[in-house]
Amino acid sequence: MAAKLFNQAPADQELIQAARRQLESTDYREALVLSHIAIEVAADQALAAWASQVNPPKLRAWLLKQIDSNHSLGTTKIRALYEAVSGCEISGQDFWTEFVSSNELRNRIMHEGIAVTETQAAAAITNAEAVLTYLNQNLPPE
Repeated sequence: MAAKLFNQAPADQELIQAARRQLESTDYREALVLSHIAIEVAADQALAAWASQVNPPKLRAWLLKQIDSNHSLGTTKIRALYEAVSGCEISGQDFWTEFVSSNELRNRIMHEGIAVTETQAAAAITNAEAVLTYLNQNLPPE
């Protein structure tokens, strides 16, 4: 698990708090996008933690390179990589279907500029919190 610096909350939690502030200020698109960035940060840290335990070193280096180029658990490649190195079946969790839908909405926001409702943004934040809890509870032993 990443160490906390200067008693600050982890980056994923800071991003969720920023998403909540955006929700309160009615910037629903930004709230939803920030909730997904929080997941990407946590997924990147979890994947790196799991990959750092892989041997041989050449395989570890390859895994870390794969992670560096894509952080989205919403892609089949990264989800499968996470499940393979962690042994955790994230795609079987109750939050997964909603995460995939929210991730597709996030992609449409970024590429098509679509609008987001308050309900969609709030649901994305709640879902992101479930994903973050799962990722943080399923880190490798230090």
